[in-house]
Amino acid sequence: MPRPAILTLSLALLGACASKTPIVPPVSPEETGVHHIGKFVWYDLITDDVAAARQFYGALFGWEFRDDDGDERYITIVHRGRQIGGIAHVEPVEQQHDISQWVSWLSVPDVGAAVELVQQAGGEVHREPKDLPNRGRFALVSDPQGALVALLRSTGGDPPDAREVIEGAWLWTELWTHDVESAVAFYRDLAGYEREITDTGLQQPYHVLMRDDRARGGVARLSREEVRPNWLPYILVDRPGDLLPRVDALGGRVVFAPDSDVRSGTVAVIQDPTGAVLAIQKWPLEEEGGTGR
Repeated sequence: MPRPAILTLSLALLGACASKTPIVPPVSPEETGVHHIGKFVWYDLITDDVAAARQFYGALFGWEFRDDDGDERYITIVHRGRQIGGIAHVEPVEQQHDISQWVSWLSVPDVGAAVELVQQAGGEVHREPKDLPNRGRFALVSDPQGALVALLRSTGGDPPDAREVIEGAWLWTELWTHDVESAVAFYRDLAGYEREITDTGLQQPYHVLMRDDRARGGVARLSREEVRPNWLPYILVDRPGDLLPRVDALGGRVVFAPDSDVRSGTVAVIQDPTGAVLAIQKWPLEEEGGTGR
């Protein structure tokens, strides 16, 4: 993502271009009082075409949308009665740049300390720590290789781990990066992860970020040098291949179709009509082999 687009994105999350900050929901509808450090607790789509995004995701996953204060700069995504994310409207700084992207929110114990670590490691801070009503204290950063992530200490606590993952909602979050070892070391310092390596049956091993005996995210090597490192969110679906014709029909694009050699053919990567990329995957796997989440 070009730097002007990231700056626009950070302004959208804070509502800095407007007279008031948009109302955003908490990451958990009930106060839990518990923080699961290293867990990805929320997802926001940043886009300059909210209408196209709503039509696409509503038709593909059955998502519904709500704006809490009549301010269309931020709308909440609701799925089966559950708040699962948001869509923030931004205006592109430069028309030739595609600014749409999913932003993953990572729970950290201290946002200020996390930002200092990012700076010391050679990352970039796009928004200094700030309190966001309902949400908590957050900052927007890029890691040393350029992957964008929002850091959060939520006000009322994080969503409970025991919550069931439902079809059409978030399943997993995965970092695609050029230097896996450096990335694993950075996020170990940032969120206290331990690493487990999974044999996927492919040439490259898969790295699972663990915290408190729970898998919190994955890391995979990005082979294409022209692609900027990024955190890729996953949606749980029953039959990824069956959704691909609908992706095309709704104006999206299939980036990667299911391949029997990759996670037993249970995963696909798609791009919505506004340019944002995400993955869809069946879970659990029905066959041996492949990494699950």
